[in-house]
Amino acid sequence: MRAQARTVMLAISLSALPMCLLAQVEFGSISINLGQSRAAVLSQLRQWYRVDSSGTDEDFWTVENKDGSSPSWPHVAGIEFTSGRLTYVHKSWTPWNPWDPSSLTEAIMGALRTLERSSAPCSVTSSTFPHADSTSSQPDLTLSATEVVCGPHSVRISVSKSHGVEPQTMVDELLRSTR
Repeated sequence: MRAQARTVMLAISLSALPMCLLAQVEFGSISINLGQSRAAVLSQLRQWYRVDSSGTDEDFWTVENKDGSSPSWPHVAGIEFTSGRLTYVHKSWTPWNPWDPSSLTEAIMGALRTLERSSAPCSVTSSTFPHADSTSSQPDLTLSATEVVCGPHSVRISVSKSHGVEPQTMVDELLRSTR
C-alpha cells in the first residue's frame, strides 16, 4: 500500500506543475524553458550565440549566429521576457537555402519533431492574408500559413508571395506563455 501512495503522489506532483515549466525550446545542446529568468536564459544562449536587446527595451531580444558561422542567415530567434521571466520564443528553422527541397523538408521535419514531447492536444489552422492595400510598401504581398499548435508550443510554416519576387518559405517554432 505504501508504494502505491508514492506513485500516486508522484503523479499528482507532475500534473500539478504549470505547463510553462515543461515547455522548452532547444538551441543545439541548450534548452531554455518558459518561466526561466532573463539572466539564466541570456547566460545560456550567449555561450554559443550573439544575443542583443532590441533597442532600449530589456524585454525583447534577438538571437543570432556568432560572427562567421552563418553570414547568409544570421537570425536564429527572437525572445521576450515579462517581469524578468521568459514568456515567448520565436525560433527560425528556415534553411539558408529555402529553395532547396531537401533542406526545406529537413527543416519542416525537424521543427515538427519538437512537438513530439508535448502532452497537450494539437490543432492545425491555416490562413491566407492578402495585402491589397495600395499604401503598403508591398501592396501585392500574400502570406499563407499553416500552424500546428500543441498547448504553448507550435510550428508555423508560411509562404510569402509578391509580384516579381521568388516566393519565400519560412519555418518557425514558437513557444508562448499561456498565462
